Formats: sequence, structure tokens, C-alpha cells
Amino acid sequence: MFPLFKIRDFGILFNETFGFFKIKGKNFFANYFKSLAILFVVLCVILYFFGNFYYTSFFQSLGSGGFNDAYLSNYYSDNAGTIVLLGILMLLISLAIGAIQISYPVLYLKLLEKDPEKKPTYNEIKKEIWSNIGRVLLFVIISIFFFGILSIIILGICMLLIFVIIGIPLMLIVFPYLMGLFYLTFYQYIIKKEGYFESFSFAFRTINNNFWTIIGSILCISFIINIINYIILMIPYMIFFFAMFAGASGNNVGTEDMGMMAIMLMLIYMIAIITTMLLNNVILINCGLIYYSEREKIENHAAKNDIDLIGQMDE
Repeated sequence: MFPLFKIRDFGILFNETFGFFKIKGKNFFANYFKSLAILFVVLCVILYFFGNFYYTSFFQSLGSGGFNDAYLSNYYSDNAGTIVLLGILMLLISLAIGAIQISYPVLYLKLLEKDPEKKPTYNEIKKEIWSNIGRVLLFVIISIFFFGILSIIILGICMLLIFVIIGIPLMLIVFPYLMGLFYLTFYQYIIKKEGYFESFSFAFRTINNNFWTIIGSILCISFIINIINYIILMIPYMIFFFAMFAGASGNNVGTEDMGMMAIMLMLIYMIAIITTMLLNNVILINCGLIYYSEREKIENHAAKNDIDLIGQMDE
């Protein structure tokens, strides 16, 4: 059992974010991979062809006489149709994956809200995703403009303030603040089905009422998962660069070596995508616990459940 409606301070938020995966992790990730498996395989195939197409042309343009810019330009001109087609397919698949990626943890917690002891099934989650896909896509489209403009303005001010030192620590506050605003807006928008700006107003009030608890929680979780992601990615990157420099020092880089380098780079990109997507769930669950903690303050679910339990015992 993992109770969602509970008032949490910084320490509880931090511990229960990882505690959630200890209790629900097996079921959570099993359904997560089922939800994204087909789309991710398709994305990997598109990435492979796109990467193979790009790196093959790049390495061939190097040739024995150095970099050949004319060859590269002609190659892209002759294959413009293929590039556009692959680009459109990648954009559509990435949009679909992004929509499921951001909505999956939210809808998983929504199912737990009804029964904290249950293990949501793949079919239940799939049904929730399909019933909310329109709202998710609309949220993404609106956010591209609204949060995009808001982020540019705020981050632009912070960049200017870097010259007077204060901008550096301010950035450590602004990034988790914007992240919290975005995810809490999404939670309210999907679960309560309120309007976009009503949901944003809820997120704004929530963060301002619990500023340092929320900012500190998101900042610490983000720092930890970025460190983990960096460590995971450093291993294949080191292997790749070692192989590349070893081949370059031998002055014997042939077509097969170039092809192998292209494949290694694509594998690194795929690993980066997988680890980033997996670890991003930790942030989303953290924001989910913040969301339900705030709702508990407003709606008092735990107190109502205790009263119901006492009533049942009296009977």
C-alpha cells in the first residue's frame, strides 16, 4: 500500500519518492515498457537509418584529402526527400512517445488514487492514456508557446544577472521552479480536468505556499538523477572515443571502421534516450507526491478516511 493523500515535508518527499519505486517499481516499469515498447522500437529503427545515413555521408566526405564540403552538400541535396521523410517520422514518433512519457506517471497515480493497494494493469493504463490523449496533446501545444515564452523571459533575466553574480544561484532556483510549475499544472489539468490557466494558477499557488520544500525537493532529485545519467552515459562515450582515437592513431580508418563508429554513436544516443526517459519518471513521481500533498491540505482525504474507518469499526 502506498498512500498518496498525505502531508509531506522535504524529508518525507525525498524519501517517499524513492520509496514509491521500492513498493510499486516492478509493476510501474513493467507497464511502462509495455506502453512504450512498440513506439520505442520504431523510434530506434528510424534513428538507426537516420544516423546511418548522416554518419555515412559525414565519414565519406572526409576522404583521404580531408573534409569535402561539396560532397556533403551534394549528398544531402540528392537525398533531400529521404531526409525530410525520416525527419517527419521521427517528429511524429517523438511526439507520441513524449505524450505517453509525460502522462504515464500521472495516470498511474490517478489509478492508485482510487485504491492505494491495487496494482494498475496495462489495459487500465492504456485505457486512461487513450481517453486523455487529446488533452495531453493540447497541453503540449499550449505549453510550447506559454511555457516556452515564460522560460525564455525568466532565463534571459537570469543570464543577464549572471554578470552581477546573483544570476548563478538564481538559476538553481529558477530551473526547479519552472519544472515544478510545468508538472504541477499538468497534474491538475489531467486529473481534475480543469482549464489550462486554472491548472497553472493551482500550480503557482502550490509552489509559492511551499516554496523551499518544493524547490529543494525537485532540485535534489534532479541533481541525483543527472549524476546517475552522467555516470551511465560516460561508459559508452569513453569506449567510443577510445576506439575512435585508437583507429585515428593507426591511420587506418576504413569504411568498415566508419560504419562501426556510426553504429556505436547511435547506440550511445539510444542509451541516452532510454536512461533519460526512465530517470525522468523519478521527477514526475516526486511532483506527483507534491501534488497529492497539496490536495490533502485542501481536501483532507486522510481525515475523512480515518472517520470512515472509525464508523466501520463501530458498526
